[in-house]
Parts: sequence; structure tokens; C-alpha cells
Amino acid sequence: VPFMGLAPATARLLVERDAGTPDEQAVASVVGRLFAAQGIGAVVGSRGVANVRTRVRRCTGIAGARGAAAALVTVHAQLPTVWLTMAAFALMGAASATMFASFSGIVQRDAPVAQRGRVLSWQQGTGGLAYGVGLFVQGALADVVGLVPLFVGAGVLTAAVVVACRVAPRWASIVDAEVAVAARPVTARA
Repeated sequence: VPFMGLAPATARLLVERDAGTPDEQAVASVVGRLFAAQGIGAVVGSRGVANVRTRVRRCTGIAGARGAAAALVTVHAQLPTVWLTMAAFALMGAASATMFASFSGIVQRDAPVAQRGRVLSWQQGTGGLAYGVGLFVQGALADVVGLVPLFVGAGVLTAAVVVACRVAPRWASIVDAEVAVAARPVTARA
């Protein structure tokens, strides 16, 4: 869910709800605070994932982070104050960083050594593409249904994906697999 791309719209919603008018300077201030909160949360999340990983199975950590993000995306634009919304952004940043670090760990674990750089590049590229396309679609939907219903729908869909992954028979074993990928011979291309 590209919640950060819609942070300016969330800030405008908060300012209009508090002041009744779209004061551009106040909106800009709130946007800056939301981005800062998300960044701090992302740093904390990326640093904490290693500690959590020693105590919690990877599939549990990913499902927990995604589940938390689903709940936070659902409610963050409905919170009554900027400070509570900042706290939600910080927690969403931590959840997102936890997931990105976990996914990168899975890719590094499972990709053949000679292809690892290419696979990681594809992972990052498709994530960036999905973010941009998702933001475009969500922005268009927000224009039609409104920001709060959009985030509620996004949170519900995200929660559905979490449930689907958790009940999928092989998901946990694939995510948690700790087997090393067998070394494969690398052939040079001309």
C-alpha cells in the first residue's frame, strides 16, 4: 500500500478537519512531519528486524508486520490528531522496513549466487513499479470514493492477503526455509 505517496492528501485532510480550511503552509508542515515520522519508523524497523528474527519465525514476522500495516492503513486517516497520525506513520514505516528487509533476506537466501544481483535488482525494480502503479490507481480511486474509504479498502485487502498467505499450505515452509541453495555452475554469456 503506497501510503507515503498519499501523505500530502492525508495532511490536507487533517488540516482541513482541524482548521476547516486548506492552509497550504500548515499542510506542508504536516507533510514534513508525516514523512519524518515514517522515516524514523523505517530506521527503527530495519534495525529491529534482526533482533526479532532471532526470536520469531520469518513467516510470523512478515505476517505480523503486514497485519499491523493493514490495521494502521485502515485507521491512520481517521485519527483525530496529527500526533496520532504521526505515530501511525512511524509504525507503518517500521512495518514496511521489516517486510522489505525480510523479503530481501529471502531473495538473498534463495537466489543462485551468480544471479543474486540480478534477482535483487528485479525485486527492487518490481517493488518500485508496483508502488508507482499502486499510487496512480489509489490516487484515481481516492478522487472517486474519498481518501478514508480508499484506505479502509486498502487495509481490508491487505489483511485478506495476510490471511490467504497464512492459510496457504506451503507459504510458511517456503518463507522459513533455511536450506542453502546448491551451488550451480555458472556459464559465461558471449
